[in-house]
Amino acid sequence: MPREDRDLWFKQFAQDFNWERDLTTEVRRMFDVEMAREFSHTVNQWKQKWVLGETPKCINEKVYEGLKDHWIQPATKKTSSTNSNNRNSRRGGKGISTHNAGSTSFFTRGKQLETPKTKGRIFGLGKLGKRTRSHPTSSYMYNRDPELERALQEKDDRIEVLEKLMEEEKQANKKRDEEIAKKDAEMAKFMQDVLSRLPPNSSS
Repeated sequence: MPREDRDLWFKQFAQDFNWERDLTTEVRRMFDVEMAREFSHTVNQWKQKWVLGETPKCINEKVYEGLKDHWIQPATKKTSSTNSNNRNSRRGGKGISTHNAGSTSFFTRGKQLETPKTKGRIFGLGKLGKRTRSHPTSSYMYNRDPELERALQEKDDRIEVLEKLMEEEKQANKKRDEEIAKKDAEMAKFMQDVLSRLPPNSSS
């Protein structure tokens, strides 16, 4: 997926959530990972529908036709078969591996799905459905597929990892404020106790 697309999505996400500045790098890393996972999952669901002779919901017709053309290519079938064998390999009796480097990465797959006639246009970015609803438009100039623009206008409500991070930060700040308030109260009590023990000022 082009960097400018990911930057656009993240810019809108940053308008909806707040975090400490020094967490930005980690938040962005987690954001990219989650988006890659969600997008890959969605495309896979579309393919499973296609295999069953069904048409996925919430997908642009031209996008779907492009994906079908891609899936029927001999090279694509070969890669899919290799990846499937890798994922299901018993590894000599060790069992199926949880992670396998044989599968094509999300970003490589995105590059393979570029439309030949329009450089940079990516198939599969149509309406990603409830699971992967993307981010609204921002101030960037954006001249890509209208379906992509509509996808960018939808609020993302499935970024659970980042929402969890925001909630943890909120709770940490709350705990810190409570500790500060407690220390302030203890200090005030201590000073009051000290002052109460001082002898009263005597008149000269």
